[in-house]
Amino acid sequence: MFTTILRSFGSMGKLGALVMFSALGMLFGMLGRAQVSTATLNGTVTDNTGALIPGANVVVVQTQTNFTTETLSGPDGSFRVSSIPVGPYVIRVSKEGFSKYEQAGIVLTVGQVATIPVTLNVGAQTQNVVVTAEAPAVESTNSTIQSVVEENVVSNLPLNGRNPAALMYTAPGITDATLNPQGTNANSTVAGGALSDESAPTSNGVRPGGTYFSLDGAGNVDPYNVIGGPFPNPDATQEFSVVSGSYGSRYVSAPGGAVNIVTKSGTNQIHGSVFEYIRNGYFNAENYFATTPDTLKRNQFGFAAGAPIVKDKLFAFGSYQQTLIRAQSLINSYVGIVTPEENMQKGQFKSAITGGVVQVPVSTVASNLMKYIPPPNYSLGGNLAYYNTAVPNDTNAPQWAAKVDYNLGQHRLFARYKHSCRCDEKRQRNGQREECADRHRRQFGLLG
Repeated sequence: MFTTILRSFGSMGKLGALVMFSALGMLFGMLGRAQVSTATLNGTVTDNTGALIPGANVVVVQTQTNFTTETLSGPDGSFRVSSIPVGPYVIRVSKEGFSKYEQAGIVLTVGQVATIPVTLNVGAQTQNVVVTAEAPAVESTNSTIQSVVEENVVSNLPLNGRNPAALMYTAPGITDATLNPQGTNANSTVAGGALSDESAPTSNGVRPGGTYFSLDGAGNVDPYNVIGGPFPNPDATQEFSVVSGSYGSRYVSAPGGAVNIVTKSGTNQIHGSVFEYIRNGYFNAENYFATTPDTLKRNQFGFAAGAPIVKDKLFAFGSYQQTLIRAQSLINSYVGIVTPEENMQKGQFKSAITGGVVQVPVSTVASNLMKYIPPPNYSLGGNLAYYNTAVPNDTNAPQWAAKVDYNLGQHRLFARYKHSCRCDEKRQRNGQREECADRHRRQFGLLG
């Protein structure tokens, strides 16, 4: 194969060779990164006496999409199927002179390197040995320390703000650096991301920024703060793993480990969900000690759906979530002491030496500007010098994602686009100002 490629380079010239090498580099790089969001299945084929069986035909099928990968066992009876999507699988093994073997109930998780032993019995190929009990996939060839948060956990556990990233902190050794009080640790100066669903974990004492984040095999790191980018919402998250130790050179630039996220895909079955979560003071019991009513109104609503476009070949999945927050922010600003004896806004200041009030000349420009500064209404330390009020602070945070998967023989192609945005509206007396932060994630991938 490589001889043919080199001969082709000679006929294409230097420019063509450069383009080809670049394309191959991108392809192999993409395959290497995809390994962190996929799984690997190993095994050894033996007979009932323990003798190794080479040349056995091994077929691995994902039951949700009928994605099929086929290989042969080697001279030592071993086989390896790498870079396959996560999910439920069935394995079928056949060899002339032996009964067919079938094992169902194999569930592969993100980043897993599983080992399944296969034993063939002597007999005709028309005879089938079917194992229906779920097979525990043992990782006997990989010492990586990782915790997998599966779909059922992501979907069913209550999450504040519906951010699956909160489940990272259930893994041993993982803590949230953004919860540390400012100045407590000089190495944890994390200025939270531009988006509220970004995360800054510390792994086994490694400072934030030392953890690598991937989304479907591609980097998902905010380059400004060097923290994790936004997670998909729970209805769009298939599962994710938290790698915290013994991971070799795969994450050489991440001393704190890695968080690998896999988004949901369409399957041969139509599936979906519609949701809305409401927090509104109208539904809450009245707080006897509260002096003002609860004005916070929070609505999170959306949907997720997946379906086959062409059965066993082409699949689509999409999700949308909108977060609307209607709240008020407290403003407490120093506007100068205003009392019958002293009025800083008019240039009257009390002397620190004599204790008397001294009149300071005020320019016309400063005097005109003072008209727009409200008088103090809040006393702190015995001095009436602060202006305290509440202003509307509304937030709109839409998030949506679309993903298409295509089974191409023993390979799987996918394309995904994810968009996250947060807009904070701060209304002031002189008008309205809106601040928005956007994150886009476009990705094309090849698995297998």
